Amino acid sequence: MMTRKDGVELILELMSLDPDTRIIAVSGKGETGLRFATYAGARRIIRKPIDPEVLIRTVRELLDLESA
Repeated sequence: MMTRKDGVELILELMSLDPDTRIIAVSGKGETGLRFATYAGARRIIRKPIDPEVLIRTVRELLDLESA
């Protein structure tokens, strides 16, 4: 639980600092929050509960994008 700002606010702040930031948004609150996270700049989304294999695969995908 984030107490000072929500995830979308954080994503917007990070993207303003570096538009190439690769962000994975994670939420258990539903589709709307994840959709806003994508609009804000998240490259991938993961729903809770997190499947470790999905997390590993997603991180690897984003790292592969970096090296391409």
